[in-house]
Amino acid sequence: MRTDARFPLWVRQLGPQGLAAVLTKRAVMGWQVDDVYAALDEIYLSGRRIFDRPKDPFAYLAYLLSSTPVDEPPMLLDRARETAAELERQAAQRAENAARRAQAMAQVPAAPDSAAIAQAREIAAAAARRGISTKAAARVAAAAELRDLAQHAREG
Repeated sequence: MRTDARFPLWVRQLGPQGLAAVLTKRAVMGWQVDDVYAALDEIYLSGRRIFDRPKDPFAYLAYLLSSTPVDEPPMLLDRARETAAELERQAAQRAENAARRAQAMAQVPAAPDSAAIAQAREIAAAAARRGISTKAAARVAAAAELRDLAQHAREG
């Protein structure tokens, strides 16, 4: 607040400890600088006059903010709307990226005998070999041997 030009000069000249004393309860409830500004702006809009040089600026600031409930930061709904819009934008961007990727992948189909397909099959086979136990590997080998024997019997 002390560096924000939107606030009156007397607010910007307040010390940090005094401001902390006035604003701690609001900060704990989730208030941010925009909320304090919006609360003061509501006072301006209501037609009430705000003094330029109050005698006790800390008490005066506390008095001005007392008209706004502590548990209802004025900008809370705006922040929620902005967050929802940003999440929506990010989701749309992710969907667009996925659609572009899918379109690009569809335009360049891999040939069945391409090096990439062969490499992918090798990696899948290696993963399958690592993933099965020795007994299961023996069963797979025995089944392959039986298939080979049956193939030779049909051909021969």
